[in-house]
Amino acid sequence: MNETTPQLARFRQEATVDAQRVAHHAFWLGLALILILLTGSVAAALAYRLLAARLSRARGRPRADSPL
Repeated sequence: MNETTPQLARFRQEATVDAQRVAHHAFWLGLALILILLTGSVAAALAYRLLAARLSRARGRPRADSPL
């Protein structure tokens, strides 16, 4: 019993450090994913606006935001 107690304590400490590393890594990966999704949605919205404006001009229709 005297030999296993220090080994268990060391194992518990190593497991705690490993769990903290995993949680830290998951946090940063999640944050990066959120930033990528937000940036991608803004880029998609801008691309849609540009494409819609070009298509409406190509068909000869006035744009929705331009005065008549």
